[in-house]
Amino acid sequence: MILKFANNEYNFTHRVVAIKLITSIYPRAHDFKGKLRDKFFELGNEETPMVKRALASHIGEFAHVIEKENLTYDLIPLFRKLSQDDMDSVRVICLQSLKSFVKLSNKDENKTHMLPVIIAATADRSWRVRLSLAKNFADLTEAFGKEITDTSLIQIYTTLLRDAECEVKTASINCL
Repeated sequence: MILKFANNEYNFTHRVVAIKLITSIYPRAHDFKGKLRDKFFELGNEETPMVKRALASHIGEFAHVIEKENLTYDLIPLFRKLSQDDMDSVRVICLQSLKSFVKLSNKDENKTHMLPVIIAATADRSWRVRLSLAKNFADLTEAFGKEITDTSLIQIYTTLLRDAECEVKTASINCL
C-alpha cells in the first residue's frame, strides 16, 4: 500500500503520506526495508514542493530508523541536497532536522557533512533560513560538542549576532 501511494504520480498528497508512512513503518518492515528505503530516496528527486517539504520534515525521523551505512552514504547526501534547495521553506525545515543528523554522526562526519550545511545557512540569502538556524543554534552546539563549538560554531554565532535582520539577532540572543 505504501509503495502504491509513493508511485502515484498524479496526486502529490499520496506521495506525502507515503513519506510519513515509510518513516513510521520502516523499523518493522523486515524484508521490505530495501524497497521502502529505495522509494524514500527516489522521492528525494521529486520536484513537487509539497513532497520536498515532507521529505525535509521527515528526513530527521528517518535518520533515526535507517541503518548506519545507509545513513552515511545515502541519507546524508539527500539531506545536503534538500538543504541547498531553491525553496527557502525546504531549507528552513532541513535545519530543524539537522540536530538528528548531528547526533547520529561522529565528529569527523559532522565536520565533513554537517558543518558546511550550517556555514551555508549562515550566509543564506533568505532571512528565514538564518532565523531557523539562530533558533536551533543552542541545540546544535550541544549536539556538536565542545570542541567543534569552540573552534567553528562560535564564529558562526557571532555572524548571526551581526545579521542585518533584527529577528535573526533577537533569536540568536534568545538561544543562549
